[in-house]
Amino acid sequence: MPGTYVIEETHNPVVFSDSPDSPAADFLVEERPRSIRDLYRLGIIHPAIPEDDLHDIQRSLEHSVVPDVVFSEGNHGVVSARTVQGVAAIPPEVVMAREVISRATAMLIARGHPPALARLTAEKGARFISPVRDAFPVWREVRFPNLDLEVRGLLFLKRSINALTALNVRFHEHGWIFPESSHFLLTCNEMVGVPRKPWEVPLVMQEMSKPGPHPPIAGYTDRLSVAEIFARAEAVTATWR
Repeated sequence: MPGTYVIEETHNPVVFSDSPDSPAADFLVEERPRSIRDLYRLGIIHPAIPEDDLHDIQRSLEHSVVPDVVFSEGNHGVVSARTVQGVAAIPPEVVMAREVISRATAMLIARGHPPALARLTAEKGARFISPVRDAFPVWREVRFPNLDLEVRGLLFLKRSINALTALNVRFHEHGWIFPESSHFLLTCNEMVGVPRKPWEVPLVMQEMSKPGPHPPIAGYTDRLSVAEIFARAEAVTATWR
C-alpha cells in the first residue's frame, strides 16, 4: 500500500517552493528542458497538440527578426535592441516572444485546435519555437512518485513550482491547492473528494440547509480571500532562505 503525504488543516497554508526550507525540498526535482520533445516528455504541452504542429510553427518563424531600431509598440512601451539614453527599453526577446505567441496561437487555431488550448500551448512553447532565444527556463516539480497526497487544508505553491505529481490526490472539505503561477500542472492517477461522515456534519451545515433566512452563525467562515492567502503565505516564508 502506498504511503500518504498529508497537508494538514492549519491557520497558515503549507507552502511549497524551491527554498531548502520548504517542506517540499526533499521531493523537489529540477530539470531544464531544451527542446520541443522535452516539453512533451515533462507533460508541459498537452498531448492533443501533435508535436509536428510545433515543429512546423518553429520552421515558419526561423527568419523572423526584431528590427535593430527604436520604435513604439502601441501602449506597451518603446522597444530597442540597443541602449538609448532616456528610453525605458523592452528587450527584443520579449517583443519576439509576444509575436511568437500571437502567430503560434493563430496557426494552431487554423489547424483546428480550441482557442484556449492553442493560446496556452503557444505561451508554454514560446521560448522553444522562437528564433530569438534567451536562457532556457528551469522546470521545477514536486514529485511524490510513491505517495498519495491528502489535502485537508490549504496548499500554496509558489510561482517557482511548475508542477506536482502524486499517485492519487484526495481533497477534504477544506482542502485547497492554490498555485501562485498562472500555469501549473497537477498529475495523478485519480483525484477525488472525501465526503464528511453524517455525524461529522457541523451545526452550520444543518442550519444552512433549512428553508428561510439564515442569520449569522458563530464559527461559520467562507474561503479566504486571495489577498489573505498571499499575505499568510508571505508570512510563512518570510524567514526562509
